[in-house]
Amino acid sequence: MNRTTSDSGHAGLSMHSYRDIFDNGENAIFVYDAATLQLIDVNQRACEITGHRQEELLSGAPAGKLQPLPYFSDEQALNYLRAGAAGEVQRFEWMGSDGSDNSHWFEVCVKPAKIDNRACVLAFVRSINDRKLAEEQLRMSELRMRHTLDNMLEGAQIIDYDWKYIYVNDVLATQAKTTREALLGKTMMECFPGIENTNGFWYYKSCMEERLHYRIENEFTFPDGSVAWFELSIEPVPIGIFILSLDITERKQMELARELEHDKLEQLVRERTQELTAINKTLESFSYSVSHDLRSPLRAIDGYAQLLEKEYTANLDPEGKRLLSVIRHNTARMGHLIEDILEFARLGKAPVGKKMVDMNQLVNKLCNDMIQENVAVCITDTLPEAPADASLIAQVWRNLLGNAVKYSSKKDNPQITISSQQCDNETIYCIADNGVGFDMKYADKLFAVFQRLHRMSEFEGTGVGLAIAAAIVQKHGGRIWGEGRPGEGATFYFSLPVDTPLS
Repeated sequence: MNRTTSDSGHAGLSMHSYRDIFDNGENAIFVYDAATLQLIDVNQRACEITGHRQEELLSGAPAGKLQPLPYFSDEQALNYLRAGAAGEVQRFEWMGSDGSDNSHWFEVCVKPAKIDNRACVLAFVRSINDRKLAEEQLRMSELRMRHTLDNMLEGAQIIDYDWKYIYVNDVLATQAKTTREALLGKTMMECFPGIENTNGFWYYKSCMEERLHYRIENEFTFPDGSVAWFELSIEPVPIGIFILSLDITERKQMELARELEHDKLEQLVRERTQELTAINKTLESFSYSVSHDLRSPLRAIDGYAQLLEKEYTANLDPEGKRLLSVIRHNTARMGHLIEDILEFARLGKAPVGKKMVDMNQLVNKLCNDMIQENVAVCITDTLPEAPADASLIAQVWRNLLGNAVKYSSKKDNPQITISSQQCDNETIYCIADNGVGFDMKYADKLFAVFQRLHRMSEFEGTGVGLAIAAAIVQKHGGRIWGEGRPGEGATFYFSLPVDTPLS
C-alpha cells in the first residue's frame, strides 16, 4: 500500500490501495464526500448487510441506506459523519434495518481519509447481531435469576471477594432484621461486627478461598443479643459466594423442647425405677414375711387341730367335729393361697430361659397326671413346638387344664379339647371345655389376682391361677385371653412368638 500525507494531516490512499482494501475487506465500507456527506461508493459487503444494490445505495440520502429506526435518526448519522469529516474518529453502535425491514445491530467506525486527493469520510460497518443477542440473553437471564431470587422462600445473598454484599433478597433482609439498602455495598464485618470470629464464618471463608460447598445448620447471634438458627447452603460462584438461608429457629426450639422433655422423662424414669426398686424390696420383705411369719402360725393352727381331732374326737359332739373340720379345711385353703401368692410374687424375678419345647410331650404328660378318668380329652392336631421356658410354660398348661377340669366337673360328660393355630409371627394354643362357662362382660377380671367369677361354694380355688398363667405368658412376649358363655363352656387361648431368640 502506498501512503502519502496531505496538508490536512489525513492519511492519503492511492486508488490501487484503496480498491484493494475496499473490495476485499470483511467489513462493509461506506465512502462519503467530506464536504457534501454524499455517499459516493460502497463495497459488496455494504450491499449485503443493507439488502440494496450499489446503484440504489448511491442514489439515496446522504447518510446512507441503513434504514434508521427510532432513536437512531438520519440527523444522528449525519452528526457522526460531520465529526468524522472534521478529523474526529467516531466509534459507536447503530441499529438499522435491511431491505426486508429486518432489524440489525452494527458496530460503526467513522474516520476521515483522502482518496486521490479527495477529502472523504469512511464508515466501516460490521454486524454485531450475535454479540447483541448474547448480551440480551445474558440480560434476560440475569433478570430471570434476580426475579427468581427475589421471590424465593429462602434468604439469598451474594458476597464478593471483598466480603461485600452485592445482592440480597427481601427474605434475607428480614432474616437479618434489617433492610436491603443497609446491607448492599457494605461488608459482612461492617453489618455484623465480630462475625469473622464465628463458626459460620469459617465455612464462608473456606468456600471463598478453597471453592468448597457446604450445607450446615448455624446458630447466629444478632447485635441485639437475640439468637436464631439457619440452615445454610454455601456455594462458590464466579464473583464470590452464594448463600441460601432457611430460618429453622422454630424447629430448633421444638427440638430443644423435646430434648428437655426427654431429659425430664429420663429423670422421671430414674425416679420411678428407684421407687420400683424400693417397692420390690418391700415386696421381697412381704414375701419373706408371708413365707415365715404367716405360715408358722398357720402350721401351728393346723397342728393343734390335728391333735385335737386325734386325741379328743370322742369328746366332741357332731357340731364340734364339724367346726374342727372347717378349721382344718380353711387352714389348708389358707396354705394354698399363701403358696399361690408366693409363686405369683416369684414370677416377677424369675428368669426366662428359652429352649424349643415339645408341646405334645408336655401336654400328654400333664393330661396323664391331672385328668380324671371320667373326663374326655381330645387333642385335635399335633401341637407345634415353641421357644419357651419349659417349667414356666408347663405351669401355664397346668393352670389352664386344671381350670378346664374344675369348671366342667359337674357335667355328665365333661370334655376338654386342645388345639393350636400357626400364624405368621406367633403360635396360638387353645384349651376349650364344655363346663359352666362365664359371662363375657366379666372377661376383664379373668386374669386379675383374687378375682373369681364363681362362688367358693360352687368351685374351690384361690383366684390366682389365671393371673399366674397371664404373667408367665406376658414374660414370654405372648398374649392370653378367654371366651365363654354361661352354661356353654369356656375357651382359653395363649400365644407365643415364633421368632423369639433362644437362651
